[in-house]
Amino acid sequence: MRGNGKSIRDFIYINDIVDLYKEKFHPVFSGEEPDNKILDHRKRIDNSDAIVIIAPIWNFRMPAIVEGWIDKVLAPPWA
Repeated sequence: MRGNGKSIRDFIYINDIVDLYKEKFHPVFSGEEPDNKILDHRKRIDNSDAIVIIAPIWNFRMPAIVEGWIDKVLAPPWA
């Protein structure tokens, strides 16, 4: 992007930030029906153009809370 007068800020828009720890997100998925928190996360995804997940990698895996979020929020048949 050099030379066109634009910066990275011209291309990025942060729509929403989710902190699973602050939300006290419960990551265990037992096949239950989605609750209001899960439905809210799905609605936020529907209203987004992109999802960026930022998490540490521990022993080649994401933290359990992130894996649980993926399992619960992106569970079929929704995703």
